[in-house]
Amino acid sequence: MWDGESIAPALRAGETSGRDHLVVTQGAWSCQRGVRFGRHLYLRTAHNGYHDWADEMLFDVEADPHETVDLATDPAHAALVDEARKLLDMWLAEQLGRSGRPDPMDDVLDEGGPFHTRGHLPRYLQRLRDTGRGAWADTLAAQFPLEATREYWADFRGAMKEFGRDLGLPTG
Repeated sequence: MWDGESIAPALRAGETSGRDHLVVTQGAWSCQRGVRFGRHLYLRTAHNGYHDWADEMLFDVEADPHETVDLATDPAHAALVDEARKLLDMWLAEQLGRSGRPDPMDDVLDEGGPFHTRGHLPRYLQRLRDTGRGAWADTLAAQFPLEATREYWADFRGAMKEFGRDLGLPTG
């Protein structure tokens, strides 16, 4: 459903092609979207996959190729953050308008976030506390209060099995 076009022919020919920015989106290890424009990479995080990431980040990938210095909260870069937000929001509105479908990232979030995190937070919080990282456990529990409870995941798993049965899928 997303508008994409291969840049392989242009790369092989040593030519420039495509847009002046690139949008990336993923929901496997976290739920993030980003836009690469000029020398910058902007990332917007909807679910951090239990990493210590800000909701918005901006990196100068030429000066900081390992993306260690987040510029998003630096007032000197406010205009770049605004530009990146607009590029990402325009792209998303265009894609969703073209497809007429809901945002697939909303589905991932409704399904409990990135697949590898589903149901694991209660155990992870305990491991963090057992290994002297209780402050990080407290931060995650505050960020994800529902996901931090075993009851949430029991209810979630039950709902997913019922959904699978409704679709006629094996629920073993």
